[in-house]
Formats: sequence, structure tokens, C-alpha cells
Amino acid sequence: MFRCTGICKNCKACGDIGSIDILTSFMMPDTFISDGEDGLGVAIDVGTTTIATALWDMGDGKLLSQKSSANPQRNFGGDVVSRTAYAMKSADNYKNIRYSLINKINSIIGSYFFDIDENGISENFLNDDNELSIDGKVLKRIYLSGNRVMTSILLGDDIKSISKYPYDPVSLDAKSLDWDINIKNGDSYLNCGRAEAYIVSCSFSNIGGDIISGLVSFSDLDEDENVLFLDLGTNGECIIKAKDKMVGFSAAAGPAFEGGNIKNGVFAQRGAISKISIENDSIYLEFIDDIKPLKSPGICGSGLIFAIGSLVETKLINADGAIANYDYVSRINPYSSLNNRIDDGKIIILNKSENSNKEIAIYQNDIREFQLAKGAVLAGINIALRKIGIDTSDIDRIILAGGFGKSISKEALISSGILPRGISGSLSFVGNTSLAGTSMIMMMKKIKEKSERLSKEIDVIELSLEENFQEDFMRAMYF
Repeated sequence: MFRCTGICKNCKACGDIGSIDILTSFMMPDTFISDGEDGLGVAIDVGTTTIATALWDMGDGKLLSQKSSANPQRNFGGDVVSRTAYAMKSADNYKNIRYSLINKINSIIGSYFFDIDENGISENFLNDDNELSIDGKVLKRIYLSGNRVMTSILLGDDIKSISKYPYDPVSLDAKSLDWDINIKNGDSYLNCGRAEAYIVSCSFSNIGGDIISGLVSFSDLDEDENVLFLDLGTNGECIIKAKDKMVGFSAAAGPAFEGGNIKNGVFAQRGAISKISIENDSIYLEFIDDIKPLKSPGICGSGLIFAIGSLVETKLINADGAIANYDYVSRINPYSSLNNRIDDGKIIILNKSENSNKEIAIYQNDIREFQLAKGAVLAGINIALRKIGIDTSDIDRIILAGGFGKSISKEALISSGILPRGISGSLSFVGNTSLAGTSMIMMMKKIKEKSERLSKEIDVIELSLEENFQEDFMRAMYF
């Protein structure tokens, strides 16, 4: 049975994550000013698919470093439903899935201070009191946010209550605890002392601490305007604010938006295809870092969204999501160079000769995975708009968060079917708002208090209990 040790270099159970860099961008608002408490702090966004972290000097609010990794729990299931089912089968299963996450977090924390490989720790950054430190500054805080399944498992809570209606976790409140920093060192563990840990509060039902922390990262969210905040990850979570009211939902989107369950999909990493567009009968590609590698590893989340949108607009994907028939397309436009890209249930993006003998294509099953993800999100948005009593034309601002690898255009979100057609408002792409907000909560007492207050002010929609959800979902599956 898989047991995560936190050392990725030789394991490869999560894929070759020990040798890739999962890119995580986030922006701190101009209003961010650390309270100035002495010491180091690590902010952590515990995503279903990825774990993103940031090391801070809390004294001056300086970002020292960032590290990210795949969440090793994906070995037990690609989404929170399958992981919950696995964990509930036995006490050993629960312990296994819980400590895979704890070990991974400790490993990431340790990598800020040690060079860790299969032989153990090669450099020591422990002070005389056996504490992790840099230049005399000690690691004092570890602040974490995540969806309610991730944080419940992390805390070791009984998860039976979140596996069935009314899907309530043991507790939604923020949690303070001591965190033992035990880092794998060869065949044993090195105890690196304790740090103050804090897990950001969740909102009722299914809005996790990652969304609460994301909301507090916006200093201007209190303004008198209608805002749609959408965080696209394995759970597509959305908050709609209309004047002084807020409604929210979480849709089980699956990992497609982050490249998961896609045949040639990858995390946002160097060389990944981050944009695919079709213009003048040609396919144009952009890559993370803007340099095409000798061999691109695949398509990240933003690339998939752009691709689906372009393929729909050019009718290479039909309204029902089926790849267009080659013979039909060839008759309609016999001179198109795109016709030869359609081949046996797939659309070729890069052929082998263009990509060092590795073909990259979008397959029919990939499109179906995307339809399930975008259908759940779009249905949720339509229901939330009805609940709060506004129309798509009433939205003043759209805020998009997520680890895609590249900014997404509003047009791509609409043509790919994630946002409803006719939606108004400007779009801003803000990266990992959960990591930004968790960092602020860790270093600003007033923001910490705001997050605990805000988590109780959202009217949460349980989509599965909505009378017309299945009808909305089926309609939203179409492009």
C-alpha cells in the first residue's frame, strides 16, 4: 500500500513531481502591512490537487521563498468524494491518507531549511534549541487553509458527517494547535520542534477556508458593487456579492481545470502549453516561460480552457461536446489545414515531429471531463444568480483565481462554457488568492479576525439539494 514519506525524489508515486516546479503566483494587496511580529512563518494553501506554500519574514512582511507540490492524497482518489470514501473504509486507511498529507507538508517546510534527498538531510539549519531558523529568526507559525474535507482530515476529525446529508463537518471554526515538525531523514524522522499552527475557518456546508482566505485578500471587496469571485480548482467554488449580500457554492468539478484526468494534461509547470488559439486556419501555442522547450510535457489548465473555447468557436467541437466528423469538416472546408488535426477521436495539437516524438492531443474523453467540470460550475453560477436576485448583466466585476499557469481571457471563459454568455463586468485574474489571504491572516490580526467573521456571513447553497440543479447541470454541459 502507498505510504507517503514526503520524499519525492525517488518515489514517483505521484508522478515525477520531485523534478518539476508547479508554478504558483499570487498577489498581495497594497494594504498589506505585517503586524511586525518577530520570526518566520509559512502560509500553506492545501488544495485537493496541489499544495502551495510561502515562507515569510513576519517582522518586515518580506516574502523569502515559495514552494509547491502535488498533493500525495491524489493516490487515493482524484477528488474529495473518492478520498472520503477511501478514508472511511478503515482506521488504517484514514491514518494513511492523513499522514500522507502531514508528511508532505513537513517535507515542504523542511525543504526551506534543508537539502533533502534519499540519503537524508545534508545541511543543518537547526539552532541550539533544535528549532528551524535562518539568520537567527525562528520558524514560529504555520497557517493553513483548504476545503473542509482537506482540513477535516488534516485535523483528524470524524469525517462520517461530511459524507452524507447535511454534509456538516465536526467543526467549521478556525483551529489553533501545536504543529510538530517531524521531517523524514533517511530511515528516521528528525524532530525540528514545534510551531504555532492555525487552520482558517470554513463557512457553513461547503465553502472552505481557502475561499474565506481568498475573500479577505481583496481590500476593496466592501465597495458597493456586484462581484463574482470564482476559484477554479478541483472544487469550483464561487462567491457572488450583490451590494451587501453574499451567496456561495462549491461544485465538484474534478481536477480537469488543473490538468488532471486529461490524457496530455499537466500541472502549471515550465514548458507546459498555457494557451492554444486558432487563427487564420492555424493553431498558435504559448508556453509557460514563453519559450517552447524541446519537448513540451503537455497542456496545463489555462491551455485547456483556451483550447476548448477556440475549438468550439471554430466548430471542431460540436455543441454537445463531440469532436466534429472528419469527413463532414473536410466537405465544408476542404482546404483547411486543420482537417488533418482530426484523427480517431482526438484533435492533435502538436504532432510527434513538432514535439520530439511526443504527440500532444485533446481527446474525446478529455472534452467529456471538461464538460462535467464546467457544467457543474456554470449551473452553480446560474443558480446563485437567481438566489441573490441579479442577472448576468448586473455583474460589475469578475475575479478569477486558480493555478492555471496563465491569465485567462473573459472570451475564453465564455466560449468554453465556464461563464454564462452575456455576462458583463471586467475580468481580473488574481492567481492563488488562498495563499495570499492565508499569508495576510498569519501576519495581520485584523485580517485574521475579519476571516472568522466573514465565514459566518455567506449564504451557502448546497447545489445537490436545489430542485432544478439536474436540469441546470444538463443544460450547462452544452457549449
